[in-house]
Amino acid sequence: MQIRALVGIGAALCLAAHGAGSTVTRDYADVDGDGVPEVVLSNEFLRVEIMTGEAAPPVEPALDAEGNPVKVVYKYGSRFNWGGWIYNISYLPSGRSWLASVNDKNQNWYGIPEEFEETVPMAELEPGRYVFMLPGIGVAEGTGRGFRGSLKEVQHAPWTMLEEWRNSEDDVWQALAEDDREGPRSATGAWRLTFTQTIATDFGYACEYRKEMTLYAGESRLHTRRSLRNTGEKAFQTTWFTHGFWGQGVDNGYDQDSWSSIPVTPPAAAGLGPLRVDSEASDVVSMTPGYHWGAISIDQISEAWHALGNRATGDVFMNSFDGKLAWWRVWTDAKTYSCEPFMIINLFPGQAREWRSWRGAGQGLSGVKGEGPGGMVDWALTAPALDGEQQLEIAFLPYRVWQDLSLSLTIEDLANRDRRQQQFQGRAAAPGEPLRVQFGPVPAGRDYRLQVQVRNGDELLLDVSREEILRDKPRTAWDGDAKGAGALIFAHLRRNDAGELQPTRVSQFWQHGLQAAGFAVSAHDVNDELDDALWQNARLVVIAAGRISPANLRQVEKLVQAGAGLLVQGTIDFRAFELSDILPISMVQGELNLRASSPRDGTREFTTVNDRLYHLIAADTAALAHPVLAGLPLYPESYQGIGQLQLVVPRVDAQVLLRYTGGAQVVAPLSSPALVVRPYGAGRVVYFASPIDWGAATPWSIWSRLGEYHRKFMAQLALWAADCP
Repeated sequence: MQIRALVGIGAALCLAAHGAGSTVTRDYADVDGDGVPEVVLSNEFLRVEIMTGEAAPPVEPALDAEGNPVKVVYKYGSRFNWGGWIYNISYLPSGRSWLASVNDKNQNWYGIPEEFEETVPMAELEPGRYVFMLPGIGVAEGTGRGFRGSLKEVQHAPWTMLEEWRNSEDDVWQALAEDDREGPRSATGAWRLTFTQTIATDFGYACEYRKEMTLYAGESRLHTRRSLRNTGEKAFQTTWFTHGFWGQGVDNGYDQDSWSSIPVTPPAAAGLGPLRVDSEASDVVSMTPGYHWGAISIDQISEAWHALGNRATGDVFMNSFDGKLAWWRVWTDAKTYSCEPFMIINLFPGQAREWRSWRGAGQGLSGVKGEGPGGMVDWALTAPALDGEQQLEIAFLPYRVWQDLSLSLTIEDLANRDRRQQQFQGRAAAPGEPLRVQFGPVPAGRDYRLQVQVRNGDELLLDVSREEILRDKPRTAWDGDAKGAGALIFAHLRRNDAGELQPTRVSQFWQHGLQAAGFAVSAHDVNDELDDALWQNARLVVIAAGRISPANLRQVEKLVQAGAGLLVQGTIDFRAFELSDILPISMVQGELNLRASSPRDGTREFTTVNDRLYHLIAADTAALAHPVLAGLPLYPESYQGIGQLQLVVPRVDAQVLLRYTGGAQVVAPLSSPALVVRPYGAGRVVYFASPIDWGAATPWSIWSRLGEYHRKFMAQLALWAADCP
């Protein structure tokens, strides 16, 4: 609603609002070195590098050390829409560039490309081979659904680019002639680029795609307006999304200080109102070859924005949209990560779909709770004072410089209906200097309703209302720390030519989770003979494999008998454990594998993917009180999306903490034990009946955004099993 209010204000007011002396500059520079210059728009806050859609000249391939050609992926292929592709965005006051720049195998990890992922099949040329229309690309031939890997004979439709500018005192845009683009230009109002592509076919399908990108003088965000029009004779449908290969860290990648936030429906008890929005910042972590990949479905999406930032520097970047999103696809890679907004588009002949987005940057926040037409807001409880009281600090980060702002805060304690309000008048703020105010005292751990409004005179810059529990530590934190206690991971590992063990995705998930909980971790193959010192220092053993050598199993039994912890994940070959009584299960009755239920990438199957997979629920009321489950949202409040599990029989003296339950469309409904625990001698043993990456071909659910609850689950599981306080 706030974004739409900005659209209604109109471009004239946007121009008039900027301070005197601000300019926006347009220049050309070959920033990616491919022989074709990019358009560079800049003002005092942002530098935006934009590809034009002009194909780069062919180049001779580079050679590797053996003299073989190095494969270079050509950007203008069958996937990304090159016209208006953002190569990078930099926040100039801090020097922060937000996007990765990596050529990785068969992909170009740089910038913010966009894609119409669901192709339009037009005709069957021969059995199994079709001709497709690809908005943003052109026409191509391929097989099946026309997924990008199957497309051949791509005929690219050309892009045109229109440059326009206006000064702050002007009412109309001035077009720049195509033969008058040499050298840098500037304007005191704004500079606008309009990219247009038209596709016409002989099959009755046609479309026009237009993307308008505007940078205003004195404003730290880029405005984009898109429209897709069906200019043909037949209806078609597609899906649209942007990638955003985010970097923000060191070496064009991301680092341990990077965070990401997508506002989702909070994992809490049913019956809560629409003011419940969970927008807490999530850590972004790098795991190789492990990674996170998942879909946040439409029923989990609270608001259409995504923020990211770097805690060490306070840099923050906002992506917002004016329409309802169909889902988010979120994933991590060794060098980049992405939070991809998807829209579903259905167009009859003559119809058009228009949508807007904004990308704004600034400095001074460690998270984002909400956004509005004029900026972003964050809040957090301060550290307790000597008298134990805490203050609520509100930080409003605007997209331009303001001198006379008013901030209104209303806060209500929902338990006792105590309602307080305070006005803060005459405050200044800028994209690098947030407006900060404190309010209190505010007791932690209570449920509050908050409303924050920021105005400049009669202009409403932000209006965010929330109901949430104000916490004095992140809600994904856990109690306890292993404090360097030893942890052994046994997995099916291979060695490279140098004899070094290579991690698997499952072993990397465990290693990351255990390290986050404070363990000193070492990974081993299931058949390795370990030094006595490793066994003596081990407080925890994780078997992330189907079996383990008999000799190592005997060592594990002694270790746990003496007080250590053991975690075993499915799926296991129960015969390898039959001659031991260490497991909390007495039998494996079968296995379910739903890998075939994974959605086809980028299609609208993502809207119901969670309905076709298994999830976790507490086994009973007593289980809810167990420290392993503390603070973990379970189905139906939050999805897990488990694709592989074993059906097991617990031992009579074991306790079942979690059970599986099926989504609404799951093929085989069940209520099988998922997490079983049992004492063994002086130690504790835990069996989880799925792989820790859920066993899907790719982990479609990441519980909940970038593995935040997944890490909490692993940490609490390990700390309890090892009996670490």
